Amino acid sequence: MANPTPGDLKLAYNRTYIVINPIPSLGPPTYRISDPDDISNGKGIEYNFEDEAPIVVSTTQAAINKPIVVTTEMDITLLNKRKA
Repeated sequence: MANPTPGDLKLAYNRTYIVINPIPSLGPPTYRISDPDDISNGKGIEYNFEDEAPIVVSTTQAAINKPIVVTTEMDITLLNKRKA
């Protein structure tokens, strides 16, 4: 298995895990459910929104220096056809 790189994402057990290495000199990267430390290097907080059908995530920004709007919706047309 390849060594994980900080920032890698993994989906498991209905959760998203991110690889972080809070203190590079002390240990290998590890998977965490959430990142307790701000590792954004002063660029602010970065959020990662992922979707899996039938959930659809879209982001829009009205103008520069305006907040990004994240919309999360469920598109039932993406569901598999199921027998009753």
